[in-house]
Amino acid sequence: MKKSVLVVMALAALGAAAAAQDVKAGQEKTSFEKRSFPFEGDVTVERLNVRMFPKGDANSIITSVLGLGDKVTVVAEKDEYYQILPPKGSTVYVTAKNIKRDGEKGVALQNEVPVRLDSRVNADVLCTLKENDSVKVLGEHMGWLKIEAPAAVKYFVGKKYVHLGEAMTALPAPKADVG
Repeated sequence: MKKSVLVVMALAALGAAAAAQDVKAGQEKTSFEKRSFPFEGDVTVERLNVRMFPKGDANSIITSVLGLGDKVTVVAEKDEYYQILPPKGSTVYVTAKNIKRDGEKGVALQNEVPVRLDSRVNADVLCTLKENDSVKVLGEHMGWLKIEAPAAVKYFVGKKYVHLGEAMTALPAPKADVG
């Protein structure tokens, strides 16, 4: 009887050791799926700040606020943030002299037209327009055009507040001409 108890205890100890090794081995083998960009995500909080730069940056500027269920297109990640395409309603500025305007439509007249955060000559340059790039003009003030932010302007949101959806096959190509 003592032998059978010892055998059962030995088998139990071996089983426990094997189970512990399986857990450890499983932990070592764990791999995280690397996402390919771009992909769509859903905002999971009532109010999510959209920033020009990741929060850790001293120059982080909140440009807008998204709501629960709003969609974002994620194009990259940086630390605890996703870099996203401009959310609907995002605006930026260009000098009016560099844009040929026809109502709400505009076309860049030259290469390297600076797109700025606000209507100041020394405001941050967020990207540049190439000659013949199209823009949607939303308003004009003292020689500056307020335009819909082009896709080249990127924003940041906290990763933990975005539920990831499916990868997108391709981004729509920007329109080359207006008309």
